[in-house]
Order: sequence, then structure tokens, then C-alpha cells
Amino acid sequence: MTASLHLTAHHAWAWYAEAELPLLPDHTPALSTDPQPAAPAWPCPPPPAPDQDQLLALVADAAAQARAHLLTGTPLACARDDDAVRLAAAVPRARLADIAERLNIDIAELRERARR
Repeated sequence: MTASLHLTAHHAWAWYAEAELPLLPDHTPALSTDPQPAAPAWPCPPPPAPDQDQLLALVADAAAQARAHLLTGTPLACARDDDAVRLAAAVPRARLADIAERLNIDIAELRERARR
């Protein structure tokens, strides 16, 4: 008969913190700094979906964020307002009026923040 061990999350965390284990593994894969090939073409989704160039801009932004995180450890914190402003500046034909309304800011302030 085997005995089962029950351990609370609090005790498991205390054990982990006392063990002084590294927060990240020592092994990190080698990432190329060479330019990546263009994304493959795919059919555009039906309306009211974004246009193909808008989707490509969103994919490129996500890839840049992930690459920066993997290469330099840049945090991937979700900052809704900052992300929306960054994407408003990067995505072609973004609907600035809609974005400003959702962020509850004036469109002039959105444009100013996007220029930074």
C-alpha cells in the first residue's frame, strides 16, 4: 500500500522559496538574429474581420513581442491601454475613433500617445 502525501500550495511555495532554485531553466535555445521569411499567404476571413495587411501587422507585432521576450527577457505584461495605443500606430487603417472611444480618451490624445 502506498501512502499519499498531501501538501498545501502555501507549503509547496515555502519549500520552493527556501530551496533557492533558479526561476528559469539554465538552458535557453539559441535564437537566430537573422531576418525571418515573410509570413505565408492565407485567405482573408469574411467581414467584418480585419484586412490582410492589418492581420499581418498584428502577427508581426506579436512576433516582435515574443522575440524580444525570448532574446532579452522583455516582460510580456498585458497593458491594455498601452497595447491598444501601440497597435493603433502600427496597424494600417486602424479605426482611431473606435479605439479612442473604447479607451475613453480623446482622439487627439490617442494620436499624441501613438506618436511617442
